[in-house]
Amino acid sequence: MSIREFDSEAKSFIAGGFQLPEGKQSVSWIDRDTVLVARDWGEGTTTEAGFPFVLKELKRAQPLDQAREVFRGQHTDFKTLPFVLGAGRMDVTGVVRQINFFERRYVLFGPAGPIELDLPKKALIVGIASGRLLVKLDEDWIRCGDTSFKAGSMISYDLAEWKQDPLRAKPSVVFQPNCRQALSGFGTTRNFLVVTILDNLQSKAFVYRYDQGAWHATPVPLPKNATVRLSATSAQNDEMTFTVSNYLTPTSLWYFDAESKRLELLKTAPATFDASKHVVEQLEVTSRDGTRIPYSLVRPRSARFDGSTPTLLDGYGGFQVPRLPSYEGPLGRLWLEQGNAYVVANLRGGGEFGPPWHRAGQGATKQKTWDDFIAVADDLIRRKVTSPRRLGVIGASQGGLLVGAAITQRPELFNAAIIGAPLLDML
Repeated sequence: MSIREFDSEAKSFIAGGFQLPEGKQSVSWIDRDTVLVARDWGEGTTTEAGFPFVLKELKRAQPLDQAREVFRGQHTDFKTLPFVLGAGRMDVTGVVRQINFFERRYVLFGPAGPIELDLPKKALIVGIASGRLLVKLDEDWIRCGDTSFKAGSMISYDLAEWKQDPLRAKPSVVFQPNCRQALSGFGTTRNFLVVTILDNLQSKAFVYRYDQGAWHATPVPLPKNATVRLSATSAQNDEMTFTVSNYLTPTSLWYFDAESKRLELLKTAPATFDASKHVVEQLEVTSRDGTRIPYSLVRPRSARFDGSTPTLLDGYGGFQVPRLPSYEGPLGRLWLEQGNAYVVANLRGGGEFGPPWHRAGQGATKQKTWDDFIAVADDLIRRKVTSPRRLGVIGASQGGLLVGAAITQRPELFNAAIIGAPLLDML
């Protein structure tokens, strides 16, 4: 992509403004006349993955070839990104050295030189709220031998203390999940941290405020038994919006003011199919190694449980991405309305129960993802929801690998398969 400076009030590009030619690049403001740029500088400065690993500082009206190098990663990294915290206010700048898809290192540009933060590699700095720096952890962390934090937690630092000495500032817990919970979304407003979590696959939303040495959480009373996603927050005030959706109810948009606690339904998408003849059930099955695997069954109310219902089994199980209820118009119109059933399996490798659930189906343990999927198929047949003759499977990308493995290992379970963009050669 190419990058040009744009005046949002005049609604026009700025003459003589910052303009970067097309390329894989990332840019962050330091101040009005200075930016940090990571891009291919034409000097062999891209990683094996094709992304930049050299970061330079560029001044307004300065030719690109005169930009000053401020950081150089490694050719074997995934990529390098500029890091600016509270541009124009906090004056904290640095770089994110993305080692691979999940691991990163943060380096700050201090007055005495670069400072590499002592965060674990699977940590993400997510913003500022209530005068605290927020960090999400995707691995367990024992800090200085005395303080431990669980994977999937969010922690915070006093921002002033952290700025003064980021290596000695002491973090504290904001949110720590139990074994059936996961942090699913987050954002910040002027005074609040906004968090959505999965609690045994049930979506919940909270606003957090730091006061008198502790974080205090207030639930947002959104509809239950639905997927709740944070869609927008305001940095100027404490307003936010959420989307709410499930398999049979059209997506709705909700407004919430964290200061006044006012909740308002703004809009609901139109229904695109008749959902009155279906019900949703949350079921579980025990996988090969004894782990409980949840799945959602959307079935006709009049299902006979004699194996005759045509059923489509969907799954993903990768990249710490959870599969959650959502309203799918074409699926409802073309499949459910015909009296059929739809199933979504929540497999290890996904993000339904946080980082440990992801790691359990990753790399050398990937077979567990496929075992979980096959266990759900077996359970649907055991319950006589459907039968092998009436059971099809569907998945795309990582889900395509899943379907490919399932129909190869247990071909007798399925009579149809839809495989989209499958990563069948993935290591």
